[in-house]
Amino acid sequence: MNVHDSSYYKSLDRHTRYNSSYEDFDARVFLATTWQSEDFRKARVEATATILALSDEARSDRLEAEKAEGTEYVDFFVSMYTKRFDWNDLASPTSIWRVELLRPQATAVEPISIERISRPDATLLALYPYINRFGESYRLRFPAVDEAGLPTIDPDGARVTLRFASAVGRLEPTWELPIR
Repeated sequence: MNVHDSSYYKSLDRHTRYNSSYEDFDARVFLATTWQSEDFRKARVEATATILALSDEARSDRLEAEKAEGTEYVDFFVSMYTKRFDWNDLASPTSIWRVELLRPQATAVEPISIERISRPDATLLALYPYINRFGESYRLRFPAVDEAGLPTIDPDGARVTLRFASAVGRLEPTWELPIR
């Protein structure tokens, strides 16, 4: 199954970063991360509406819901493969990974939730074709503003960077702004 609108895949490509970590020639971690920016949320809703043959009203309702979530949260969709199954534990309270959203002029922000997606459905597989049976998928959610009221992502900033750090490796997917 795939999305039949090539503009969705162009948006997915612009908003997705691929990272990997090796020790010598031994692959330890592969990571695909899609930033759910406002533009990408719109593209995803349009693609989902097409896949599910949603009415104009249902499409509009989904767009409004995504807009509301986008003002409250900064979200990322992640698919991760690790050499050892027990290393792929982002959602665990005792995870080996430290995950944070880096900010050049302020302290890094930790996610308020990391949700493991145990069984991606056909729609999710169509929307994120990099999902595979060897990895795990997650939704990472950060607050849109920190405790001091500062935006988590500086609207005038040059980039957005996530950091996944552990003894297994350090991966830093980065998006240059504006995304083109």
